[in-house]
Amino acid sequence: MGDRSTIEQATPVTGVDPVAGALAGFEPIRPPRLRVLARNFWWMQLALLAIDAVVFPLASNGDFPPATGYDWLRIGLAVSPHLFVALGMGLALSVLYRAGRTIGRLWDRNVLYPRADTTVDPAISPPDRTRVAPHLTRFINELGAALNPSGAWRNPQWWLSLSFVASFVILFFAFFPAGGWPWGFPFRVGHHVALWLRVILILDGAVQVGLTAVLALVAHRLVTLAVEIIRLARTFDVHLLLQHPDKSGGLGPLGDLCFSIAAIWGVAAVYPTAWLATLFLAPIARPLLLLHLTVYFAVLLGLTFTLALATFFVPIYFVHRAMDRARRRMQPHLDALARQVDVLSGQVISATEVLDERRAEELGTKLAAVQQTYAASASLPSWPFDGKVFVKYIGTTVIPLSGITAWLPALVKKMVTGS
Repeated sequence: MGDRSTIEQATPVTGVDPVAGALAGFEPIRPPRLRVLARNFWWMQLALLAIDAVVFPLASNGDFPPATGYDWLRIGLAVSPHLFVALGMGLALSVLYRAGRTIGRLWDRNVLYPRADTTVDPAISPPDRTRVAPHLTRFINELGAALNPSGAWRNPQWWLSLSFVASFVILFFAFFPAGGWPWGFPFRVGHHVALWLRVILILDGAVQVGLTAVLALVAHRLVTLAVEIIRLARTFDVHLLLQHPDKSGGLGPLGDLCFSIAAIWGVAAVYPTAWLATLFLAPIARPLLLLHLTVYFAVLLGLTFTLALATFFVPIYFVHRAMDRARRRMQPHLDALARQVDVLSGQVISATEVLDERRAEELGTKLAAVQQTYAASASLPSWPFDGKVFVKYIGTTVIPLSGITAWLPALVKKMVTGS
């Protein structure tokens, strides 16, 4: 993962900025049809929501006794996924297209350089951009290739994207029997359903399966982006900008990107959490149905919550390691400054004791300058975010966490005790 860039073979590039050219051609979703479907996903889901709100209740008549108290809840089950997946797709697209801008901001700040480049000490001088450019250009091109895998069976990323599609389709088909519909719904319905309604349901189901695949391919790109952030932190070292206002050594955009990826999964985890709470509060008198729905939403919550944690903490940790490497390189310079402060302080005391006011004043001016430099450099950031970003991340995980710690145990107790 971190060895794909052959740093030793890169050569400096001068003239036209190759990084700007690579960023201009960067496209996280290259297939034109997939890009069109992803960008219009919201409107298609709204149309499906309106259709399902009408045809699903018609197809369900006769499946359950009317006194179950579950009919309205089942309509909510049918239409609610459309809203959440549409919201998730919008957030995912904004994050994917922000990846290129984030790399551009890091390039503009000149905070990255290849780990194998030891020609300068970036602890005391900025990296040589002409030497960084070919390596960062290669990374951008490889990032685009990783987000858009090709080569079929020879490419592991292609298999990973296929596994995402298969998993999402399985979750789609498992949703309906968990909610009380027949296995294979909406392609398989009861005998009481009219032919015209069967045709609508089959077409509706085919569109939903296709859009589920689109959602899976975009979700795969989010996970791949998190993995590529790890590779970025392993391929490059960082030059910390100690006075940068983001309080993260200039790496704040990278921390924000990690947070945004994880926040999408955190928002997705709100959906099963909300339904676990609803199932606990709703008067469902069918224990088997309650069990199926609880298991389904518990699995969904576990998957989304795990992805929310993994896509934040793992990339952030590797970026932290890159920043820690920079801290270790800068520490000797800070120690030298500390020793200089100690020496100058002693000289000021000696000059004051012999009443050499002029020398004492000169030494005091030097001491103040060294102390000011040390104070400005002593606080070495080690994480690519400040406290506010971390508080926002915790906020996006508190609600999903409540589904694990509060509603799921309560539902288990409800099923066991029957009350």
